[in-house]
Amino acid sequence: MQFKKMKKKVFGIINALLMLVTCLIPIGTKAANNHTVASGYYSGYSYQFTMSNGFPAYGQGFWLTVDGGVGFCVDIRTQFESGTGYTENEFTHANKRTMSLIAYYGWDKHSSAPDAVNWRLATQYMIYEAMGHTPVSITGFDYPTYKAQIQNAINRHGLVPSFNNGSYEVNVNESITLTDTNGVLSEFAEVSSQNGVNVVRNGNSITLTPTDSAPDEVMLQFRKVPSSKVGAPIVYKKAGAQDVGVFKVEDPTPSWINLKVNKEGSLKIAKQDEEETMCLTHLSHYPITAICQIRSVPIKQDQMVPCRSMICFLKISMCRKPMSLLILS
Repeated sequence: MQFKKMKKKVFGIINALLMLVTCLIPIGTKAANNHTVASGYYSGYSYQFTMSNGFPAYGQGFWLTVDGGVGFCVDIRTQFESGTGYTENEFTHANKRTMSLIAYYGWDKHSSAPDAVNWRLATQYMIYEAMGHTPVSITGFDYPTYKAQIQNAINRHGLVPSFNNGSYEVNVNESITLTDTNGVLSEFAEVSSQNGVNVVRNGNSITLTPTDSAPDEVMLQFRKVPSSKVGAPIVYKKAGAQDVGVFKVEDPTPSWINLKVNKEGSLKIAKQDEEETMCLTHLSHYPITAICQIRSVPIKQDQMVPCRSMICFLKISMCRKPMSLLILS
């Protein structure tokens, strides 16, 4: 009897858990797979392609969006359909990398341009070409000119500055300027201050100024493609409707600089002890070893002293005994 009661209780718990899971899973799945595609046309634009299967495809210049963001047709054989019910899927086309770069250099880089419509359509038609379709006639703008500019940018995608992965040394609060002889730094989207180092770009030159908060050794990273455009391309599908792709770039082409920051610097000091007069001659050529405390902050043996306007006892390597010195700067 005791066993039957326990068995009934266990089954009751299991049923309750199953009901909870059943209620939660469809809600999440529905939210993730109910995307909205909108479409429209551009007056004065038209296209005609020979599809990879040899049949023609033609129509008026058009635009697509997914949940309000720009999308591109990746299914020339099917008529697009506005509305809800699109599901998100991994985009696995063999040329997805090329199509992602086309979308970035064709559309993303020119979405705010006065001729943005031309760039958007050129991007769509180049995506068609990357999928194996051949243009026959494109009207409304000079497609070959836009295509050439996009392709040139794609060809330069993997180029990095001449100082990439180089190692450089600079004193804290001082600057070093590096010039990119490859002429690609100006194409990088993310070149900003980081890790306590102020970064200023001027064309294909960059000036680095480490502040007091910079670590002794720091690696700076810059990206040709901004973080907001980095990721995996996605395709949205709906039965009987055209597949729509939303593209991001998987390879942002990063560039690194290794920077060593010297924080000790040089000190100007004045002797306060009347003895050891010769110890101050050409002092900058000799290491300084602290054997005291500065404002109650312990100074370790053989540690350089990056302080200003403080009195402390220092031992200079060429001197016979410690003496009191005033640090002027």
